[in-house]
Amino acid sequence: MSQVPQDLPVPAGTFAGKVILLLGQPGSTTYAIAKAFRAVGAQLVVSGDALEQVPSDMSLAKAKVHPAAISALFNTVEAAFGPIDGLIIDRVGLGCAAAEDIPWKRWRAINADIVDCIFLAGSEFARRCFARGDGGDILLLAAAQAIDGAAGNSLESAAASSVASLVKSWTVEWLNDDVRVNMIEVGLIEGSINSVSDLAGRQGTNEVDTVPLARLGTAAEVAATALYLTSPYAAYIAGARVRIDGGEGLRANLGGEPFLPPRTWVRSSKV
Repeated sequence: MSQVPQDLPVPAGTFAGKVILLLGQPGSTTYAIAKAFRAVGAQLVVSGDALEQVPSDMSLAKAKVHPAAISALFNTVEAAFGPIDGLIIDRVGLGCAAAEDIPWKRWRAINADIVDCIFLAGSEFARRCFARGDGGDILLLAAAQAIDGAAGNSLESAAASSVASLVKSWTVEWLNDDVRVNMIEVGLIEGSINSVSDLAGRQGTNEVDTVPLARLGTAAEVAATALYLTSPYAAYIAGARVRIDGGEGLRANLGGEPFLPPRTWVRSSKV
């Protein structure tokens, strides 16, 4: 079984003087990304709700998903630290639910929170890069199983697929102005919420059994990939979708549990 190295993939000081804005959420990946970027010299600011693990001197409240609110967030960060050099958006992690049980208002709210937030923040970042005649990096995170169209993942699948398409469109539009856009497709990570672990808990199975590598990934592995993809060492990587899932996305071809439609699961009282 592969071991997780403790060293970061870029030298100390790689991000010295760089301002990184991370739109995060409660969970291990947001905290690990924040910690890793700070370790290599970045001035990192995290915006999100319930970020108890993130030190108060680097966290801001989550901005409303509205053009004026997103613009105000950028203004606040730039007034304190200077122009933003990189934007990372971590919106991974929803439980599973049968599609026919999802209320329409819930569907709209989730898609607005994920897709609208990413569109508004990404376009705001790009406009500011263009205005100052400088480049920058955008890194988007999405759940790998949502992109694959996993059962019970309707809520997140539509949003994740939209994000994947934005990566391609933004790369084509903005790369000539040196704004790079890449994506991490996040698999099963220790301490993170995902539909596979939700389903495994309902069925009394072990989520690790779905991973060919026979272990869950770590938030540190996600953070290390984020560091590399936004660093000068990845300057020729653009429009990439990098998957961190221990081969879990190949499970259907490698063998696994028989497929069960969502309506046969023990349904949660909350959707």
